[in-house]
Amino acid sequence: MSKYILDEEAKLAIEESIKHWEKDIKKPLENGEVIEMRGKHAYYDGTPYWITGDEVLMYSDNCPLCSIYFDKDFKRCMVCPYILKYGHSCDSNKKGHWRIFFENPNLENANKMIEALKAILDEE
Repeated sequence: MSKYILDEEAKLAIEESIKHWEKDIKKPLENGEVIEMRGKHAYYDGTPYWITGDEVLMYSDNCPLCSIYFDKDFKRCMVCPYILKYGHSCDSNKKGHWRIFFENPNLENANKMIEALKAILDEE
C-alpha cells in the first residue's frame, strides 16, 4: 500500500491496541490459558472464551483503534490505518489478522496480530 501519515490520535490508538493485545490476549496464552469456541455468534460458528469462562476481549468494543474507526451504525471500519496499510480490514475474510486469530485463536496468531499493528507504526 502507499505511504500514509498518522495523526497523534491514530498513533496513540495503535499503541494502546498493541498493549491491549499483549496484555489481554498474548500474556494469558503465554501463561498456558486456553481459548475454546462456545455457542453461536451472530455471524460466526462460535464465540472465543477462555477455558475459565471469560469471553476473550477481542472485539471492536475492546479495541482502542476500533473506538475511533469502527462505525457502529454501519457495522464497518471507516478509513482505519490497518486498511490503509493492508488494503483490507483486520476482520476481512481469510486475509485480516483479527480474522485469522478468530478462526484459530492461538499464541502464534496473536503474535501475528500484534506484529501487524506494529508494522502500521513502522511504515508511517
